[in-house]
Amino acid sequence: MRKTMRKTARKTARIAAWTGGALVGLVLLGLLAVWIFLPLEKIKELAVTEASARLGREVTVDEVGLSVRGGLGVVLTGVAVGNPPGFAGEPFLAADGVDLKLRTGPLLRKRVEVDRLVVVRPRLHLLRTDEGADNFTFAETAVAGTGDTGVAGGGSAPAPVTMVFDRIEVSDASVVFRDAAAGSGVRLSGLTLTSSLNPPEPGHFALAGEAAWDTLLVDGPQPLPVLPGRLAFAAEFSQESSRTSLTRGDFEIAGLAGSLTATVDAAAGQVRTTGRLVAEDLDPADLLAFVPAEHEEAIKGLELGGRLRIEADFDHVPDRDEPLTVTGRAAWAEGTVAAPALPEPVEELTAAVAFDLASVRIETCEIRLSAGRIGLQGGIDGLPTEPDAPAPHVDLIVQTDLDLAFLAANLPPELEARLAGRLAATVTLRGAADDPAGLLHEARATVRDLAYADTRLPVPLEEFDADLSWEHGVLAVTDARARFPGSDLSGRITVRNLLPWVLPPDLRGKETAPAPDLEFVLRSGRLDVDRLVPAASPGGGSATTPAAPSSPAGETPAMPDLTGGGTVSVDTLIYSGVELTNLAGWITLRDRRVECRDLAGQVYTGTVTGSAVIDLGDMDEPAYSGEFRASRIEADDFLTRFTRFGGLMFGKFDLEGTYAAAGRDPERLRTSVAMDARARMNEGKVVTSGFVHAGLNELARRCGGRLEPEQSLRNLATAIRVVDGRVIIDDLKTRLGDLGDLQLGGSYGLDGGLDYSGTLLLSENRTRELLRGGLAGGVARLLGTEQTERLSLPLRVDGSFAKPRFGLDYEVIRREAGESLSDQAKKKLKGLFD
Repeated sequence: MRKTMRKTARKTARIAAWTGGALVGLVLLGLLAVWIFLPLEKIKELAVTEASARLGREVTVDEVGLSVRGGLGVVLTGVAVGNPPGFAGEPFLAADGVDLKLRTGPLLRKRVEVDRLVVVRPRLHLLRTDEGADNFTFAETAVAGTGDTGVAGGGSAPAPVTMVFDRIEVSDASVVFRDAAAGSGVRLSGLTLTSSLNPPEPGHFALAGEAAWDTLLVDGPQPLPVLPGRLAFAAEFSQESSRTSLTRGDFEIAGLAGSLTATVDAAAGQVRTTGRLVAEDLDPADLLAFVPAEHEEAIKGLELGGRLRIEADFDHVPDRDEPLTVTGRAAWAEGTVAAPALPEPVEELTAAVAFDLASVRIETCEIRLSAGRIGLQGGIDGLPTEPDAPAPHVDLIVQTDLDLAFLAANLPPELEARLAGRLAATVTLRGAADDPAGLLHEARATVRDLAYADTRLPVPLEEFDADLSWEHGVLAVTDARARFPGSDLSGRITVRNLLPWVLPPDLRGKETAPAPDLEFVLRSGRLDVDRLVPAASPGGGSATTPAAPSSPAGETPAMPDLTGGGTVSVDTLIYSGVELTNLAGWITLRDRRVECRDLAGQVYTGTVTGSAVIDLGDMDEPAYSGEFRASRIEADDFLTRFTRFGGLMFGKFDLEGTYAAAGRDPERLRTSVAMDARARMNEGKVVTSGFVHAGLNELARRCGGRLEPEQSLRNLATAIRVVDGRVIIDDLKTRLGDLGDLQLGGSYGLDGGLDYSGTLLLSENRTRELLRGGLAGGVARLLGTEQTERLSLPLRVDGSFAKPRFGLDYEVIRREAGESLSDQAKKKLKGLFD
């Protein structure tokens, strides 16, 4: 296939020469015929026969005429060169007319000197089919021609002539090339050409002139927009050396101006083209004219400024494995860039790059913004030359020193984000361009005075300092220090598999990347979890902070899918409204669950150990569970936080058990809490007042005494359960001052309702006082307890927190007395307890 391509290239290189030679031959034969006074029809016949023989194609001429206006001349109208077999449609070449104006004096001396050659509206159609055949490759035999330029009747050919063209004019020309196999094409229209053609010596020609075109349109996989342009040129051709040289080619295409020099050497049957292009003082904004139409929206609002210089050398040899080579340099000075997508405009850009067809080398690149600077150095190798070629290889070093506040402009406006801080970094990008996750090779960075806040965060980040490094896919954050309102955090963090997770899904690759893995050692003087992460703190935010805001779309942001763990130590931690001190433990992350184990700390002047699990798979319905063991904690502190019995019971007690809850809303949490625990208090006191004291004191009075507001408690033990919104106390036992031993069970509801019952085993003193006489003594005698040492009375506590009721349970006593009571005794008994 490569051999066929080389052969096609050689043939294609001769198209212009053959086509031009045929046209010149047509006109020359006509001139010669005029010179020997042939009739016009004979001129037409000779011209068509000779041209067809030379090209191996059908050549037609509608009319041949003579003109004398403006000088003696020959006019050919309706000239056409046909296609080879298998190609229909427009002919290979068609021209409305060809007009040669001759100088009469030199003509009499057998010298042809042309004042002007005018070609009117030539149209060239170049086609290549899906199978690779084309209409611009001419048969080898066509080059030789017939060799017959004689006249009718066998007369000898006229003597050789010398031709000099003072002026060649081509007007309204068009060239169409369509490659069906590649799906691309080129259309050049509105072409005008003015040139001279002078042979300074035999076999050597020199051309000089100007060309301009209205439209140059490139269509295909990477189309270009309409590009008007012009070219001022000077060229030479040596027939002996088969060399054509473009010694001057000053061009302007879509506002871009430059110069082009080139040499086409066709010696030894091989065509080699070399050249150099130089464009100086270009306006970078003019480059935007070359952006294809489908990408215009992407560059909308883009503004470029500065001075651009481009120089490139090219070399094309069809027989080489890589026919075309290009090397060059480009430099951008005093550059400016502004675009809607940029956080802020580039105030100054200086860059120098070297390039070829397969690579780009950034020698220097310095970008200055009001926020700081960005520097680049390195290169990109293996630029694709075919659609299925591998992705290029990137090797770049990026250096930055930036004020991060400028990035806030790119964040969604509804976040009302505030950002400050300084970033200094050196980043090495190395790898395949189509593998963003593997492209970040190495990085070193420092962050200082970083502060951030937006409407999604419960509290702002007031300050963050850290040193960061990235190597072998591992992010290490060391010497990190963060400060929030009421909280601080410091330590180190190592993260693996981070980059695929933070990239957009379409850049992560086809393979599923593992979840990011964390290792950390964290330390805090004060950590208020209720404010920092309300969703992770059951009920904690209800008393201190409002509920965490949702995302702008109305959905709660999902918990990142992280794995790993580490150690945490906190001097003071606020969690669920509870202040724990000197807390330490292990935290692991897996399946959107935060597992805390081996926790140990101090709370309510006692100690606590245990474990906890926070399931954040559904951030709108987080779930909590755990187990705890508390020792010597203050009863009043605990009851004040978790019950409505604050200010009632004082003393140190032990508590152990398990718990579970779910939800973010405080009311949802209250109704979902489930707990199973045991409490023990060796010694404490009960302090009563208001309704509570009045009720208990009346109970004591009827039992033969009075109750002081403060009563001691001894040997309290009870089971505590929370089920379906009720706090259940099972088998509470304690010594209630000198009143006696209390055994109580029941529950209170979250609505405030009380439902407790039990027994009060009066002390010996209170029993004796109750049995001394009076109505109470009569009741005792009815119950047959006159001789007992300690009287056991049934108790009932109901009502509500706001207005509790305390009393002896009349129904229990009545059932125990049975039918032995008279009606009068029953009435007196009921009156006693009412």
